[in-house]
Amino acid sequence: MKTFVYLPSRLKGKEGFLTGIPEVIDENLHVFVTKNELSKNEENSIGYFGMDNRNNKDLVFVNSETMEVYYDGCCKGNVLIEYNYNTVQKTQIMDEANGIFIQMVRKARHVEPDPTESMWQKMFTLMFINILHVFDKNEKILKHSSICRQFEKNVFMAKFLLKPNCSHKESLQKANLITARFIDIAFGMITLYYFYKYERYFLNSFQEAAEFIIEGLMGVVNSLMNTPAGLKLNDSLTKTLGIFFFYHIALWRAFIYVVDSILIDLIHFFTIPALMGVSFQIALMSDLIGFLSFHVYCIYVYAARLYGIQIYGLRSLWKLFIGRKYNPLRNRVDSCEYTHNQLFVGTLGFTVLLFLLPTVFIYYAVFTALRLILLTATTLLDILRFFLQHIPLYVFALWIMRSPKIRAEVFMKVGTIEKEFSKIYITLKPMSLWNTVRITMPPMNRVKTAVGITALLSGTFTGNLM
Repeated sequence: MKTFVYLPSRLKGKEGFLTGIPEVIDENLHVFVTKNELSKNEENSIGYFGMDNRNNKDLVFVNSETMEVYYDGCCKGNVLIEYNYNTVQKTQIMDEANGIFIQMVRKARHVEPDPTESMWQKMFTLMFINILHVFDKNEKILKHSSICRQFEKNVFMAKFLLKPNCSHKESLQKANLITARFIDIAFGMITLYYFYKYERYFLNSFQEAAEFIIEGLMGVVNSLMNTPAGLKLNDSLTKTLGIFFFYHIALWRAFIYVVDSILIDLIHFFTIPALMGVSFQIALMSDLIGFLSFHVYCIYVYAARLYGIQIYGLRSLWKLFIGRKYNPLRNRVDSCEYTHNQLFVGTLGFTVLLFLLPTVFIYYAVFTALRLILLTATTLLDILRFFLQHIPLYVFALWIMRSPKIRAEVFMKVGTIEKEFSKIYITLKPMSLWNTVRITMPPMNRVKTAVGITALLSGTFTGNLM
């Protein structure tokens, strides 16, 4: 059985007893010296460091001059492993994949985070949990507002910051969040300053954007009514749809004109959340895009529903031609015999839906493309908002300065190899920037079901709403 002694590279004192924990791993004795101070008391010690061997078979002896390791009076095959005690004490990100040395690192810590909560922490945590519960109950309504989602994320962030640290890694995560929050608020104040300085310019831009969207949408509908790209559409249906959409756009323009008189007061009211940072301002911008393009969304819903009804009708009538019928009781398609009258009526219905499908599909395709453009714009704003909330500036600064707090990769250097004795130096070096950021990324967002690209494409072709 070999003996491995993990010894701090700088011990306080010339000789004395070593404090630590011995463990037998893989039939070898591993002695973890967890303090860099030599003790004069032999009680609860695991070894002795000095020139004089105390001849205690239960203790490990390390010769202070030759650094040879003796156990049970034998030095052959023993290994001394020196490590930097201060670096080990300060590191806050450790990966158990580093093996046996990381076990020693964890045992070397004197003070572990206290997971107990104070009374005021419990009170605020309970309050934030109740607020998040309200968001969960009204998720179907509140999920359509970026401001509400941003407020929910900030409540979740405050709850995480108030939670006592269960590990040293969480202190880095919280420092990252606090630093990002200060940057968020600083940029938000700068943005608000320029907004109020050029308030009239921003209001005029808002009105021009609303009018530009309305005029552009009217131009799109007008082009669809007049043989778009040379396509021959059903004249009666395309004019009916065009007039209906024109009427809806006119209603929205009238609503914008009514809101225009109180626009300044509304914008001042909605800039109150913007005091909480530029991320709230980006969320407000996302909601403004949704507000200005609400009529586009309504027309898209009309076209999608009409297109979906036609697709559903064509699929149902197609089963009629092949002698099939959906059985809702057994949730399957069964064989069925139809009469001549049923086949005749089904043929007429299938023909009408099939020949009207290109006209409806053109409207649906155009407004689906507009809907995708708007969703892309809001998604990019959400990504920017997420980046501002999780910018790892604090950890990046530690990584640039090569701080001991982010040292976690173990490097071994062979010092002495002899037949009877070996000496190895272990150092902790900073991890790569990507791994450091990945480990210290706080658990900000609660997991929500994401829509895959396959489901999105299949839903688009069948007329499902996005």
